[in-house]
Amino acid sequence: MTAWGEWLTACRERVTAPGERLTAPGERLTAWRDRVAAWRDRAMAWRDRLTASPESITRRRARLERNGRAGRLRRVDLRPGYRERALPGVPGGALACAWIRVSPPGEWRETRVLPDACVDLVWRAGGGALLAGPDTRPALVAGGSGAVIVGVRFAPGAGGAALGLALEAVRDARVPIADLWPALDRELPGDLEPRDALARLVLLGTGLSAARRPDAAMREAARRLADPRARVDHLAGDLSLSERQLRRRCRAAVGYGPKTLQRVLRFQRFLHAAEVPDAETDLAALAAGTGYADQAHLTRESTRLAGLPPAALLRARAAGPS
Repeated sequence: MTAWGEWLTACRERVTAPGERLTAPGERLTAWRDRVAAWRDRAMAWRDRLTASPESITRRRARLERNGRAGRLRRVDLRPGYRERALPGVPGGALACAWIRVSPPGEWRETRVLPDACVDLVWRAGGGALLAGPDTRPALVAGGSGAVIVGVRFAPGAGGAALGLALEAVRDARVPIADLWPALDRELPGDLEPRDALARLVLLGTGLSAARRPDAAMREAARRLADPRARVDHLAGDLSLSERQLRRRCRAAVGYGPKTLQRVLRFQRFLHAAEVPDAETDLAALAAGTGYADQAHLTRESTRLAGLPPAALLRARAAGPS
């Protein structure tokens, strides 16, 4: 073949080669699609394993007991009083804590539960389980002699996604678990030992949090609004949301809008500042330091959110469990 012929042959090969090579990218695309489908199937399987159905709770509890790791879920202090236990390692920080409240023997007490921007799964000895929705006013909970109540608390902005509920629907409500998830209610009968009930609640909360991650924007909204310098009117823009989107997502994730969320977080900030050791006792100084315009503003908010003015509220909390 002459040089001219060799050159024509080489050109022909360069022209036809890309068309011939098209099959390779097509094959690679098919392979990637198959791989993505496999990953999706695997993720769905993990989601099903982590949705904390009664069967999965039972299996996981048995596995924890076999390998000796259940002890940390089963050590429960049943002395009278209220105690919280942190739950590190829960995906997204969705669980704020586990808690237990034990009434003294021989006493009947009414506990004033205050708004905290959280939602709780609660179990009462002899009564079974319920969902305590997000509060905007005080909830008075009766406790008989030696009554034992345990629970897990979802952090602000995390409960709606984990529970698969728009929390606005359960605001200021106490809803039996049987009305929401009958299968789960059967796993949390009132005749359980308190340590077993708490262990099941922790496993349930952890599984739900892993299966349904919180709305990251609403978790960030709660974090920002915990700062006394935060401005609600700037929040939507800071989160790249419209005002309408912010309100809608906040109501679903928290149970109420961002303004109410700010009020509740500010009130909790006041309570924490007032109850630390060697706390400031001047209410005007506490009000200024925790984000209130003045003491009168604090008094109005305390009366609305707790049912008592701040001085009376702090005395009541100091006198007994709250």
